Amino acid sequence: MSLIKQLGLNSDLKFERLVALIVCLCLAFFAAIYFEMFYELMRAYKTGWVFGLITNELNIGVFFRIFALFLVFFFLFSALDNYAKQLPEFLYKYRFLLAVLIIFIGVFFQINGSSLACWGLYLEGVSREAFFGIPRAIRSDEWLVGIPVIFSQSLNDFAPISDIVRGTATNMSLPSYAPNWSLSSLFHPASWGFLLFGLNHGLAFSWIAPKVAVFMISFECAMLYTRKNKALSLAAAFLLSFSPLIVWWNIDCFLFFGQTLVVSLYYFLRARKLPAKILLSALIAYFAGCFLLLLYPAWQVPFFFIFALMGVWVILEYRKDTKLLDTKKTFEPVKDSLMLFGWTIVFAAMIVYVFYSANDALQATTSTVYPVGRVSTGGDIPLRSLIGYPAALFFAIASPDVVFMPNVCEESTMFSLFPIGLLFGCYLVYKKRDTLVVMLILIQIVFLVYSVFGFPEWLARVTLFSYVPAERLLFSMGFIDIVLLLRSMTLLSELTHNIETRPRFLALNKTFFIAVFIALALCLITLMSFREYLTFAQRLLMYMAMILVISEIFFLINTKNHIWQKLFTLSIGVIITVSGLCVNPIQIGSGPVIETRLYYEIEALAKSEDTLWIAESLSGRAMSNYCIAAGAPTINSVNVYPDLERWRLLDPKHEFEDIYNRFAHISVTLQDSHITTFTLQHADHFSVELNWRDLKTLGVTHILSANQSLYSPIIEVSITKVCSANGYSIYEITYK
Repeated sequence: MSLIKQLGLNSDLKFERLVALIVCLCLAFFAAIYFEMFYELMRAYKTGWVFGLITNELNIGVFFRIFALFLVFFFLFSALDNYAKQLPEFLYKYRFLLAVLIIFIGVFFQINGSSLACWGLYLEGVSREAFFGIPRAIRSDEWLVGIPVIFSQSLNDFAPISDIVRGTATNMSLPSYAPNWSLSSLFHPASWGFLLFGLNHGLAFSWIAPKVAVFMISFECAMLYTRKNKALSLAAAFLLSFSPLIVWWNIDCFLFFGQTLVVSLYYFLRARKLPAKILLSALIAYFAGCFLLLLYPAWQVPFFFIFALMGVWVILEYRKDTKLLDTKKTFEPVKDSLMLFGWTIVFAAMIVYVFYSANDALQATTSTVYPVGRVSTGGDIPLRSLIGYPAALFFAIASPDVVFMPNVCEESTMFSLFPIGLLFGCYLVYKKRDTLVVMLILIQIVFLVYSVFGFPEWLARVTLFSYVPAERLLFSMGFIDIVLLLRSMTLLSELTHNIETRPRFLALNKTFFIAVFIALALCLITLMSFREYLTFAQRLLMYMAMILVISEIFFLINTKNHIWQKLFTLSIGVIITVSGLCVNPIQIGSGPVIETRLYYEIEALAKSEDTLWIAESLSGRAMSNYCIAAGAPTINSVNVYPDLERWRLLDPKHEFEDIYNRFAHISVTLQDSHITTFTLQHADHFSVELNWRDLKTLGVTHILSANQSLYSPIIEVSITKVCSANGYSIYEITYK
């Protein structure tokens, strides 16, 4: 007699209840432990007191918090399971209305996920705390570079040319985009909130709208390759919205534009009414333009190949469907192609105009040593980058005691369960050829060869992979693995020879042990690189999460019981969302930047007269960007493209041009012992040892410095302290 019968579980309903109970218990335990560690990390950030599971310590307080959280989450997940039939249908029916409501609430209350509270690290008397969560200093590209440029644009009335950034005329549409009233903004919908609603509401819109949009379009696109399987499509939406790489980099736009193209093409081919055809053809041309103007080839090139292949698959599926259904074709080749071509010409003309209007900036960028001058040939990606996703789940709760924590942004990957999707895809092709799976396997093999072994330089250039550093392929490869996994799960579950809805105990037992073996193997490989960064509790959660998810995948494929689809989606949703939501903080408005006396003083001076600023190096390279956030034209704010004419004034023989001809953070040190020199610190950072006499050459009028008693050592230049605030002093310069 089987164990199931011994337990009295003679019906599918009882079996499902037992399985659902076990899964809910595991997920409640995962969420409780994870949020306890997140609480401990927030406490450590605020008070400096490091104690609890993040340091492998346990006391009665930790135990009771975990127990309380466990009960809360268990009842929540049990309620979701009890209403598993009614709730999904309600959410599916009103999904677009709910999406709009979420965006409206977030924008209305000015909720964003920016780490701008990190400015408190530089400004005395300014809180370093967000409304909730932990500001991430590692996200410096966002809060230190992007936010100041956006704030400067709000003080520049969002004009397409800014004299604030770089302290000279700078194009804000290309090559680096910032919100502005020009045609380029048409192709950056995430920035529309700034232009329509102002700074704080716009910041909220730029954070919330893209995340809601990518969740929605990922679901719609997955409905195509999972054959309208709502459960697996929802799992795809979670994986493509909250995977570690997505939330650490905030790169929703690539997935949104690409998947929207695929979905638009699918419905364009099947549209019967002329208005629908016109709208869908316009969307295809428009989102192709949006994808083009992202202007980051490292991710654009691989995703171009992926979405192009998915587009080919959509067309082939349409041809197959129309033959099988023997219905009148909805696509009229001549008429519809001309319609699509017409819209393509319209949007292409707009893009040509955008490029033409930014011609000078583009020429300056294309001649740089960095980033344009670099050529990638691949072949240097480590194993931990391919199978590091289990550890990446816990980067948001990394212990402060870890001395050499890696760059979590660079180490983050998609939670793709590689290589399971690739292996299942190969098995599916062996059992039954599927066009989409075949194409994705082939392109994945190409990506893997490039990443692991590399291409000859000529081949890298021909395929455009010369623009793609191997580590940047992790994003696109993770996307492929997720699509392969869900597509294979869909088709393999349909091919199973087991027609029972509930497998026999021996089959269940065998499947479970295979899944456990694979999960343990993947975790052990991960720990080869990340063992020292994970606490005991984090390792425990990693093992549990991997065993749970992989077991559900194997059970789903080996039985036609739909409970495994629901439990897999629930597990993915909880694990991915819990880890993803803990990455970025919840910030209300932009107070940590603009509600300071220093900001007020800089803004007042910049408005009252024509000024040109530098931030002296003792203030740190961050403060040069703070100056532009307050509207002060600043020479050494991040130079998104070089001002060669300015630097050549200090370097007439062009001896240092390879150093300053690049995208760069710039540190300035004042000295009078030698002529001005330039030193390369990193690929995107150089320092200037500026001779005091060259201040006049540059036309500098004000200096921001952390030095409270800065003085001029030469008589040709005199300085006067204007004010001091938040640990910095502002000096005005006069020349004799």
